[in-house]
Amino acid sequence: DKITARNLQAFAISMTGLSSPTIARALHAASSFFSYSLRLGHVDRNPVAQVEMPKKGEQRPYVPTHEQCRDLVAATPDVRERAMLLLLLTGGLRRGELLSLKRRDISTDATEVTVTGKGRRTRTIPLPHQTADALSRHLGDTAPASEYAFPNEAGNEMSATTFYRLFKRILRRAGLEVDEILGVEGFV
Repeated sequence: DKITARNLQAFAISMTGLSSPTIARALHAASSFFSYSLRLGHVDRNPVAQVEMPKKGEQRPYVPTHEQCRDLVAATPDVRERAMLLLLLTGGLRRGELLSLKRRDISTDATEVTVTGKGRRTRTIPLPHQTADALSRHLGDTAPASEYAFPNEAGNEMSATTFYRLFKRILRRAGLEVDEILGVEGFV
């Protein structure tokens, strides 16, 4: 018996419950196999070429509740961590934007930050008083030995791994489910 596009489409449909990227990977693997077989002359066409690939599901970012935000801020007495957390929560910064934020990107009164995000787009974000105060306190407490607002111990940009460790500690102190929140794309 031959494997047809209809068989492969049924195979893709049978994987209901798996994520779109997982199904797409399986179909791409099959396509690679058939492309190789085509080059060797064992088949006359690649049936995967006629299969409809799964649509990439839109994954919404995690949005913490007002209570969770309050708990997170209350569980963060450290000035640096509080400034970072408030920038994420009230400024809408992405993790990469926060970690690459430089002192020169912060207004002198800390009421605005200018970030370069996805696609190299630059945007200026006004900050609420609570965030500006926390950011001012943090910058006032640290010597400007680094160009980064939140550098690692060596004065360089903090790594994502270090950030996640720090953020996990904050989540645990706040009594929030670490895996539930960090497992969702878009919160940090």
